Amino acid sequence: MNHLARTSCLAVVVAASACGTWSNRDLEFANALPTASDLKSKLPVSSGTTSPLTGGIMRHHDGLNVGDPSDAYADAKSASTSFNGIIDFLLGTVDSVRSVPPTSRTTDSRTWGPFTDSNDPNARFQVVITAQEATATFAWSLQVSVGSGAFFDVVTGSFAATTGSVKKGQGSMVVHVKDFRDVLKVDDTFKQLDQIDVRYANDMSPTTVNMTFTFKAGASSGLSSIGYDYLENADHSGTMHFQLTSTDPDITVRDVRGGWLASGVGRAVNHVLQGTYAGAMITECWDQAFAVTYYSESWAGGVTNGQPTACATIDGF
Repeated sequence: MNHLARTSCLAVVVAASACGTWSNRDLEFANALPTASDLKSKLPVSSGTTSPLTGGIMRHHDGLNVGDPSDAYADAKSASTSFNGIIDFLLGTVDSVRSVPPTSRTTDSRTWGPFTDSNDPNARFQVVITAQEATATFAWSLQVSVGSGAFFDVVTGSFAATTGSVKKGQGSMVVHVKDFRDVLKVDDTFKQLDQIDVRYANDMSPTTVNMTFTFKAGASSGLSSIGYDYLENADHSGTMHFQLTSTDPDITVRDVRGGWLASGVGRAVNHVLQGTYAGAMITECWDQAFAVTYYSESWAGGVTNGQPTACATIDGF
């Protein structure tokens, strides 16, 4: 499923008449699907290299000085990039169906496809959405068929419109990785997973996204689960929180919480909850240039540089 490909109608911008026409009701169905842009985090831009999905998010420090590039920001940005990449992968195909009208319709459903995957001509995919009029809720699924086999669910989801506009509401989806990781073409990250659960709400401020990654037993990363929460305010300030559970006896459960203002100024707390190093905590704050303004290690003999008054006031800390 290395981005299930578009058909010619999805790959080329064509007149609506070439691939059919839309009705207002069709648009209501299509708008019930989540969009990658709604779910992706928008941490102020810089660079980072460590992915939380590989188990390496908390580096061992010899201490940071005021003015050093912020490790905490780099880790938060790397996590943001990693989670955003997962969302792009999950929703790339779902987003693409908005390019063309549904292939078939019933009173309470719409189907896009089946389409052939250009990366794997032996695979076909389709998106099916059903509606429950009385509750303004929609259920949808991304389904795949390999060879002459029956279609099976790759992603299932639901959406409840809560504001009078089907574009705004609360939704969820489940990525059934265990059912397709050995059947479809996926990268190494997906080969380590059993399931991804996502919940989101875009009908209020702040918008929220919650994701849980469940790893298969014996995953090479040493992780067993990651919980991820993202919150974005109307002014683009926000927070990111994730908790990693691993087989490492020293750091078995780690909790990482970061927050930032619209300007980019931020702070983060990295806390070991379970394991030999339980109770260990690193607090770090950064400025608009993503340089350290305050750094503190909680353990005996730990390093502290700068003053906590240099940290911005951010909700949730």
